[in-house]
Amino acid sequence: MRGFSARKKRGDVGMCKKIREVNSLTPEIVLQKFWDQKIPVDIKHILEKIGILYRENDFSKLESALRIEKDDAILGLALSHEDDLGILYSSRMDRDSTNYVLAHEFAHCVLHLEPSEKYHVELKMSKDLFSANRRKSLISRYLNSHKELQADRFAADLLIPTEALLQFIEDVQNIDMAGIAKHFQVPKEIVRLKIMNLR
Repeated sequence: MRGFSARKKRGDVGMCKKIREVNSLTPEIVLQKFWDQKIPVDIKHILEKIGILYRENDFSKLESALRIEKDDAILGLALSHEDDLGILYSSRMDRDSTNYVLAHEFAHCVLHLEPSEKYHVELKMSKDLFSANRRKSLISRYLNSHKELQADRFAADLLIPTEALLQFIEDVQNIDMAGIAKHFQVPKEIVRLKIMNLR
């Protein structure tokens, strides 16, 4: 990612140290330390406060090079390379999906990137969560791994703070998944996962 090398030379960032710092975070700690108490949760602002770089990206060439099926797409990726740490997210997504993918990739930084590894990439594919058959259970849509489900649970808890959700449900009568998703600016699937987490 552009900007990493120059910052590294100036001594502004020690990314291995940054990975070690975020490895101890939970959604609750992130919200307590970095959230401004506004809804929707501003994930970009949180990433800036923590010091994680992010950038919108067109993944079409990478998808072609990796021979990804036409009904699938790269939504985002978290990567570390030696002292570098960053998040890229697809330029083809709407606002709600962007919020979710940034939170999901941040979760990979927290849960799955190791400071000792020289190179690591976590890819978020559209098939990991979104399915053409919306009637399938949420869990059955996870094609990649347990890590994807862990990252989505983290993202759901970060983007939909429990107290804010309970207050919203109390304040608004006859609310449905779509209304909650619109309020928190996340995909409906993440609302379902958050409710599953609460249960």
